[in-house]
Formats: sequence, structure tokens, C-alpha cells
Amino acid sequence: MMKKLVTLCLSLLLCFSLFGCGSSAGGIADDFKITTDQTSEIFTEKEQMAFIEAFKEDFSKDLSGITLMSIGYAKDEEHTHQIDYYKDIYDIDPSKKDVMVLDVTFKTGQFNVPKTLNTNTEYNWTYLVQLQKDGTITVLDRGYF
Repeated sequence: MMKKLVTLCLSLLLCFSLFGCGSSAGGIADDFKITTDQTSEIFTEKEQMAFIEAFKEDFSKDLSGITLMSIGYAKDEEHTHQIDYYKDIYDIDPSKKDVMVLDVTFKTGQFNVPKTLNTNTEYNWTYLVQLQKDGTITVLDRGYF
């Protein structure tokens, strides 16, 4: 009888610990937000959405333990500032309009978090991304990952 009780308790403990592990799987948040700038003089809303969707696709397949909360175009002033800074480093031609600066907000979970990030923390980072001709995205600069 005692052996069955101990086995039952250990089984329940194992089940509860497994349910806890799944809570930090990452992905796209239920209340995920996309922000475009309709007043942009550099990119149309359609161009902004092409970058955002490609980034969202790339981000969500790479990082477990992280939940994507929002993505948005960083506005013309921030975009111009970042492009001016990085144009020589990454050989960017601003007239091609194939590079965009995005503001990205994500949360880390409790498990499977890259070592350079804190657990259970929300981050708001600026990403410099390049849209390729095939619709995929190349992240040129994204912080400390």
C-alpha cells in the first residue's frame, strides 16, 4: 500500500513538472501587434508589411523560449539614423530600399532562453534587416544574440 502511494505521488510530481516545462515554448503572442507608419516618406505600408511578415517568419522558427509580442517600422527618423550609421559597415545603398529598421518587442520565458538574455524579461530592441529577392529576411544587426 505504501509503495503504491509513493508511486502515485511521484507520478503526479512528474506530471506537474512536465506541464511547467511547456509554458516557455515561445512563438507568437496571442495579442501580437503589428505597427506600420502610414505617414512614412520612405516606405509604403505594403513595403513595411513585407519586411514585418518576413521578419516574423524568421524570428518564430529560430528561438524557443522567446515569445514575439510586437513588430513595427521604426519610423523614418530612426530608420535614417540607423542606415547612416550602418551603411558603410554593411555596404547598404539606401536608394535600393532593401534594408529596414524594425522595432521588436519580445518576452523571454523561464526555460530555453539564450544565455545572453535574462529569464522572464520583456525586451524592446531595434533590428536592422535586409529583405532578399526571394522574400526571406537577413538580420544584419539584432543585439546580443
